[in-house]
Amino acid sequence: MTYPAKEENRDITIGDTTVSEKTIEKWASKGASKIRDVALACGAYFYPAQFLKGAEATTKALKHQALTDAQTNQEIEAIREGRKEYIDGELKDVVVREEPDLQKAMLEQAARNVLADDLRKQFTLNQVVLEAESIVAEQADAEISDEPIDPDWFQAFKSYAENAQKTDLKVLWSKVLAGEAIKPGTYSLRTFHFLQHLSKNEAQLIEKLMAVTLEGRVILTNTSGKLGLENYITVDEILELVNMGVVIGHNAELSITPVLKPDSYLTLLNANRGISIKNNTQEEIHVRISNMLLTALGLNLLSLMDDVCIDESYLIQVAQHFSKTVADAEIYISIKRDEETISYPLENYIKNNNL
Repeated sequence: MTYPAKEENRDITIGDTTVSEKTIEKWASKGASKIRDVALACGAYFYPAQFLKGAEATTKALKHQALTDAQTNQEIEAIREGRKEYIDGELKDVVVREEPDLQKAMLEQAARNVLADDLRKQFTLNQVVLEAESIVAEQADAEISDEPIDPDWFQAFKSYAENAQKTDLKVLWSKVLAGEAIKPGTYSLRTFHFLQHLSKNEAQLIEKLMAVTLEGRVILTNTSGKLGLENYITVDEILELVNMGVVIGHNAELSITPVLKPDSYLTLLNANRGISIKNNTQEEIHVRISNMLLTALGLNLLSLMDDVCIDESYLIQVAQHFSKTVADAEIYISIKRDEETISYPLENYIKNNNL
């Protein structure tokens, strides 16, 4: 048996800096280049543009990034505390006067605060942009739109992202920028505003909603005149999500009726798990689905969440609902692994997993 040759990932060393060949390739990828172009144009990088071409330039930029990440926070606080100051472009120790002038000292402190705040924002934005490049570099160039990122969009994004302090928020803004590089126009100013003011409780509530979402919709099983969500999310929580602008259709007035042709499937997935409905007849069948829908904002939020997994008991409840309401159809639990989706008959899945 012949096995394909293992792909090599050679290291390239220039001076005292070593990076992998793949790192340089990612740095030069279509998506990362789009982000870098607009970020440089809008002043979101510390290092000059001439560092960003070729292997030698890449190693310098990556080395500079590492040094910046290690030192900048300390330098910013040193400036704010009056221990350091910039003189002719260089960071130097502050010479303390024995008899400081109070008014002058206050003005100097105000100036230091402004400089420290600006440096903090620049540093944060640089981190966000670099992480976005790393995220989008994992995408094939063919999946990246040829349309450039709108500079006006980036300036608005910049005003929000540069104020992030917590690591998870910085990563969130990086995902927004990466998504915009892949498909410009994906994220709106409303999404920016929402993310900036999102509370911890609201974030947890949105996570609960996404755990009962399939293909951007919450399927309502309408048992005993209720929505069928009582074990997963309360009516008050649904109303709060409606007021937040994340979901619509809480009165169960929204429905769709897709038509299944003979021997065809309807599959509804949440990340890597969902249900499939197969038409086993020689006639078309209609599948009525009552649902709530995620709004454009809700879909934006869903796209930014990692490892969103549907609640298994809710998934079984929905599958059993369709097994009762769709005649002559076979219901499957579908699981996506890599690029392949595997479907298991509902009853077998329940039995094999002791549900």
